[in-house]
Amino acid sequence: MMNEFVSREKLINDIKAVLHDADVLVKSTAGDIGEKTKDAIDRLNSKLNSLRDYLSNSEDWLVDKTKERVKSTDEIIRKNPYQSIGISLLVGIAIGIILGRK
Repeated sequence: MMNEFVSREKLINDIKAVLHDADVLVKSTAGDIGEKTKDAIDRLNSKLNSLRDYLSNSEDWLVDKTKERVKSTDEIIRKNPYQSIGISLLVGIAIGIILGRK
């Protein structure tokens, strides 16, 4: 699940970078273009604004999902404290063994 979150976060960051670059391109060429190009830029700006709105909503969704998962994990740990400690201990030992081999 962490890979899924990291991949989505990377995708959002990459798309934001593309949006920024497109904005810079549109602003830098605004005075040197013909009518057809102006229409294309207007369409591009419209789509970029839609994409920004979508990304904003996606970020909110990711934050909400993360908060939900943290809350559910906290509830599980509070309901089963000894099992949680045991699992943590076993995971720690496993990581120690794996790192000790290298």
